[in-house]
Amino acid sequence: MTVIAREPASFGSFVADWPLKVHDRLLETLSKRGSRLGVSTGQRFLRHMGHDTYVMTPDVIARLCEEGVIDRAPSSKRAKAAVQAAFNKWTDESGRGLSQ
Repeated sequence: MTVIAREPASFGSFVADWPLKVHDRLLETLSKRGSRLGVSTGQRFLRHMGHDTYVMTPDVIARLCEEGVIDRAPSSKRAKAAVQAAFNKWTDESGRGLSQ
C-alpha cells in the first residue's frame, strides 16, 4: 500500500475497523489510495486476506441485474451505492455475511 501504509495504524486494523455497511467506500478508498488495488483487484485482495466482502463476478452482476438493482456492471457511485444497499438488505434479512 502506498499512502495507507504510511499511516500510524496497521493496514489490517484499517480494513478490520471499516464498517461493512459502507463496504463500497472501502473499495473506493483502496482504489484511490492503494497501489494497484482497483475495484476488482481490491475485492479479491480483501477476500484473500479473509475480509468479508462481495466480489463483482459476472454471475453476481447478472443476479443483481435480474433483481433490478442495476442494469449493467456498476461503474458510477450511484450504481455502486445501489449494490451496497442491496447487499446490506440481504445481509440483514439473512444474517449472512457479504461473502455468502
